[in-house]
Amino acid sequence: MASSSDPMLVGLQAADSDGRCGRCGNGAAVGARLLVCKGCDKILYCSRECQVAHWKDKTEHGHKAACKAACRTTASQPKSSRPLAPGAGRPANSANSANSAAASTTPTPSATWIEDGDSLGHAKFFERRPGESQAEQMARLKDHERKLRKARKSAQKAGTPMLYMPLFTVTPEVAAEYTRDELLERLMVLYAAHQEFAGHKDNTRNLRYERLYTELYHDFLLHSGQWFGLFASDKNCVYAERCIGILGTLATIHRQRGAVSKAEEILELDEQVLDRYVDMTSRSSDSAQHSCCRGLQYRFWLIKINVYVMKKEDAHSVPYFRNACRFEIEEGYDWERQNWLWVITNHLQKPGSAFSVQDLARVKDRDLQAAIRHLRESSEKNKKFQEQPNGQLPVHLRACAACGLNEQMLGDYNVCGRCKKAVYCSPACQKQDWSTHKHTCVKKAKK
Repeated sequence: MASSSDPMLVGLQAADSDGRCGRCGNGAAVGARLLVCKGCDKILYCSRECQVAHWKDKTEHGHKAACKAACRTTASQPKSSRPLAPGAGRPANSANSANSAAASTTPTPSATWIEDGDSLGHAKFFERRPGESQAEQMARLKDHERKLRKARKSAQKAGTPMLYMPLFTVTPEVAAEYTRDELLERLMVLYAAHQEFAGHKDNTRNLRYERLYTELYHDFLLHSGQWFGLFASDKNCVYAERCIGILGTLATIHRQRGAVSKAEEILELDEQVLDRYVDMTSRSSDSAQHSCCRGLQYRFWLIKINVYVMKKEDAHSVPYFRNACRFEIEEGYDWERQNWLWVITNHLQKPGSAFSVQDLARVKDRDLQAAIRHLRESSEKNKKFQEQPNGQLPVHLRACAACGLNEQMLGDYNVCGRCKKAVYCSPACQKQDWSTHKHTCVKKAKK
């Protein structure tokens, strides 16, 4: 049948904006999109109700028989070559009507629209529905993810580009100052970085993630008013959450390279977004959001502690150290999961399992500072303190095997296509080094 009623997943094909509903003849409202029948990719509908009614119509005007006949006709054709329905997948705009004649003569490439499932307009989609068990909720969310992956795969197979359509709410004050297009442009930068941030959880990730994270950071600096304008609405909390995770990872990358001042600059912005997210969460009744907020705060405290430890400013790290230890106690972390609580229990020679929040409150700041200093000094002596960011990300810049120049960001240089090890800044350097590299170049075995 035609497209699903699920507002979280809409797989539409882009075409001209002068389409009409195949049942009632109405066009799309301003800012809305017409649904397209996924069977024949020809008939448009202004609403789910019109689509269902047209499908169930038993008369000669019904769509069911015509749709099946069209499917049989186009079954042998690749999806990308099928005719497109006019007006599908684009927000209707009154300005488009003036250009309808020109648009009708200009072929529009097909594309797949996928709406963001985590966005504000459908935040209730992720909440448990009345009478729904936790198992049923998880099954529904997993089914949604399966549909989303299927839509992406179908778009890639057909060779059509995927266009991201984030949903967001704008307060009247922000709407008076910025256009939705400006805010949408900000979210597109976030989407590119978040795809890399959330799409890879192991060492196989694409090294271009640092450049995407840096682009997001620079976009924040250039358009801070628009970003915090987006965060003025509590319904946009998911975007603040994503920015916090990405900025924290970028700060960790710079810290591990020894660029502590750069890490502090990024953390200053990260803290501002985190404070806004905490404020959003304080007005939310969603327990999952509260849990996520606490986790992001904890991660921020860990990064700040590591920065101050590298700078040997132990006194400045004490408040973050205390907060991190309190979190680990409240969450019931065992010794293997603890990042900093074991430091204070070892220093005070107390069993970690019996150490409570009240015990932590009685520990003086000078004792916490002494524990941190003792750990840092012993780690420097043994040269074993090599903390890694989540996922064991590679953070060190690579050098060209021919000229020795370091890349500016991870992923700037390409590797040898055969051994996947030697790194080159340019094809000229690779060609120059081949007389030496060919003796050690061995084709990487497939796993």
